[in-house]
Amino acid sequence: RFGEGEQLFAHAVTAVDRVLATAASATAASATASSAALADGLTGLRARLQLGQAEHLFNLSNFPRVAALTDVAAPVLQSVGDMAGYAEALWLAGTARVRMGASDAAESLLLQSLDAFGAAGADNAAMLAHNGLGICFSNQGRYAEARAHYEAYLARARAAGYVRGMANALNNLGSNYARDGDYVQAHELYRESHALALETGEQLVIAVTLSNLGAVSRALHDYAAARDFYQRSLTITRTIGERRWTAANLNGLGLVWVDSGDDPAATALLLEGLATALAINSIPDALDALTTLAAIIARHGAPALARTLLCGVLSHARTMSSARARAQEYLDELGDADPCPPAAAAATATLADADPVLALAASAQEYCRTQMGMS
Repeated sequence: RFGEGEQLFAHAVTAVDRVLATAASATAASATASSAALADGLTGLRARLQLGQAEHLFNLSNFPRVAALTDVAAPVLQSVGDMAGYAEALWLAGTARVRMGASDAAESLLLQSLDAFGAAGADNAAMLAHNGLGICFSNQGRYAEARAHYEAYLARARAAGYVRGMANALNNLGSNYARDGDYVQAHELYRESHALALETGEQLVIAVTLSNLGAVSRALHDYAAARDFYQRSLTITRTIGERRWTAANLNGLGLVWVDSGDDPAATALLLEGLATALAINSIPDALDALTTLAAIIARHGAPALARTLLCGVLSHARTMSSARARAQEYLDELGDADPCPPAAAAATATLADADPVLALAASAQEYCRTQMGMS
C-alpha cells in the first residue's frame, strides 16, 4: 500500500506538470492575467502534492527523500503566498534533518518554520516547530534550550486543550531530563505523560510512554519494573503493527536482560530488534541494537569484532546519544588499543546508499549464529 501511495503522488505531479506546460503555452500566447493566475495556481498545487508526498515518505522513515522534496516545495509555496504550506514544508525539512543527524541545518529550518507558522496565523501549529526545536537542541546536549521549547509546546497544547500534545510534550520533557541525568524528574514526567496518554486512548501514544518508563526504570536500576513496562509497550506495538517502537522495545528489553546477566535472552531480543529496525530502515534503532550486541560479543571471546562494531556505532551520524554513550563506555572497558579510525562514509550515508550499518549488522548476525548458536 505504501508503494502504491508514492506512485499515486508521482503520477499526480506528472499530471500537473503536463497541465503546467499547457498553461505556460497559453500564457505565452495570450499574456492574460487569467492564464498567469492559472499557472501560479498549478505551480502551487504541484508544490502541495510534493508536500503530501514528503509527509507520506516521512511516515516511511525515508528522511533524505523528505528533505529533497521539501527543499524544492518550500520556496515555491512561499512564492505563491501559501504561507501555511511553506511553514509546514520548513518544519518537515527540519524534522527530517533532525532524524538524519544534521542538527545545524535542522535548527535553522525549524526556527524559520516557527516564524512562518506565526506569519500564517497558525499559532497552534507552531507547537510542531517548538517540539522539533526541543528535539534538535536535546540531541545537541543543549538541554536548557530544549526544555524552553518543550515547555512552550506544552503551554500551547494546554491552551488548545490538546491532550495528545500535552502527553507528547511531557514525554519529551522527560526524555530531555533523562538525557541530562535527572532520572527521578524524568520518571515523574513520564508518569504524567502516561496518564494523559491513557485519556487519549491512542495506543501508540500509550506504548511510547510505557517504553520510556521502561528506559528510565532501568536507569534507576529497577529492572523488574523496566521489563514490565517494556513488555507492555511491546505487546501494544506488535498488536498495532508499529515496527519502529517494536524495535525500540526489543532493544530495551535486551539491554535489561544484559544488566540482569542473561546474555542468551538478551541476544535473542537484540537480534530481533536489529532485524526489525533494518526492515524499516530505522538506522538509529539498528545502531542501538548493535551497541549492546557488541558488549555481549566481547564477553563471548571476540573483542576485535566488538571493537569494530563499537567504532562503527561511534562514527555514524545517526547514532542516538544514549547508544553513543554506551558504545564509548563499552569501548573503554575493552582496554588499550588503537583508536577508532576517523569517520568516513558512515557519517554521511543516506537511506539511498549502502549504509555502513548493513555490513556491521551482517558481521554481528553471523557471529551470533555461528559462534553463539543463535538463529
